[in-house]
Amino acid sequence: MKKKMFAILFAVFSVSVFAQKVELRNGGMEEWKNGAAMPVRWGAYYNDIEAGLYSQSKNAHSGKYALQIDFEPQREHDNRRFFSFPVKLEEGKYSLTLYVKGRGEVRFVSFTKKDEAAGSHTNDVNVVGTPKIEIINNKKWEAYTLDFDIKEADIYQLFICLNAADKLLIDDITLTKK
Repeated sequence: MKKKMFAILFAVFSVSVFAQKVELRNGGMEEWKNGAAMPVRWGAYYNDIEAGLYSQSKNAHSGKYALQIDFEPQREHDNRRFFSFPVKLEEGKYSLTLYVKGRGEVRFVSFTKKDEAAGSHTNDVNVVGTPKIEIINNKKWEAYTLDFDIKEADIYQLFICLNAADKLLIDDITLTKK
């Protein structure tokens, strides 16, 4: 019995020591400036903000707020992206969890080196999360977990690219280094 308890305690201790949270600032979408379309420390392209694609929602997974996205594509390959402020990532394996509710289609989720163009394929500047999320149609909050293999330490930004969104809510984004 003592051996089993020791093994369980060691397993719990090992997980907590080796998996460490990485600060992805305002991943809970709680901080907003009055009247802002995006939460503090998150951004989107100016035209998308002006078009009103992003807004604050009180329908949160936890806390008070979530980010709401409403976007209907006007033509083929029409998509929209929003992104985190930069974060320094060391080489290694990471796990990203985000909570999503509503309807939409996710083209890709990536960590892209700062000041580089985000894309849907992994390359020297872009690491796409796996597995893909794709179609979302959730009446309740659902957690999605994606894995990233960062091969080079650098400053990255998290990009979430959408092909469509109908009152799609995103909240509680966390990043853990394995």
